[in-house]
Amino acid sequence: MGRAGERRDDLASIGESLDRVLGYLHAPAARTVKTVFTEWPDLAGPQLAAHAQPVALRDGELVVEVDDPAWVSQLRWLEPELRTRLEALPGGPKVDRIRFRLRAGEPREMRRGDPADQR
Repeated sequence: MGRAGERRDDLASIGESLDRVLGYLHAPAARTVKTVFTEWPDLAGPQLAAHAQPVALRDGELVVEVDDPAWVSQLRWLEPELRTRLEALPGGPKVDRIRFRLRAGEPREMRRGDPADQR
């Protein structure tokens, strides 16, 4: 039984160490990053989340990779609302800016549910 307790202590120490390293790098705590990444589909909505995923969070900037330029335009329009939703999460980060970038190597094709399909 002592071994299980040791593992919990070890895990707590790893988490604390990781948070110290992240703080040194001016990055948010690991728990905050996990929350942003796991809650993204609910924050952005399932349709947008299918085409755009967060990839980095640092110094108040969230970087989101998008698979098509049409979605970049849509997300830029929604940026203020997304920032508000992120900050409203329990332990949510202060997000000053969301940077949307096109995912490298993504083929540019029409996908079901894309804004271009609705024209």
